[in-house]
Amino acid sequence: MWVRRYSVPSTSAITSCTPSIATSTNRPSGNLAPLEPEELTGAQLRTLEAQLRALLQHLDGLLDGDDESTRPVELDQTRLGRVSRIDAIQQQKMAEAAKRDQRLRRAQVRTALEAIEADEYGFCKRCEEPIGVRRLTAKPETPFCLECQGRSERR
Repeated sequence: MWVRRYSVPSTSAITSCTPSIATSTNRPSGNLAPLEPEELTGAQLRTLEAQLRALLQHLDGLLDGDDESTRPVELDQTRLGRVSRIDAIQQQKMAEAAKRDQRLRRAQVRTALEAIEADEYGFCKRCEEPIGVRRLTAKPETPFCLECQGRSERR
């Protein structure tokens, strides 16, 4: 029977790699503060606008269809047992919550598209600083920078 031996790097080898990682992300080696968000370029803005339009079309498709999952649950116990009816009501409530979330997101997407047309897109609605390309790429409809969003969630 063969036994493999693995060598584990020492802690000094690991810590010696840390400064190169920090500098590769455009941070000064001693500063671990988050990067300042930068304003959008024209190409980035066009890409995000296309993503927003595609997302709006997708959400419209989800919300415009007749969804059977949000219809009232029948009270006919001869057709459905009590547990099945409770399960159907729970599924209905979850579908209603998903629809609410989709409506909210659709409203945010429309607001973001209006902000693009008004040349106000990419700036936080609270602090008026640039939101940042990475955050907008992850969630293009967001109206707040990461810092302001975090503050409002902690309240």
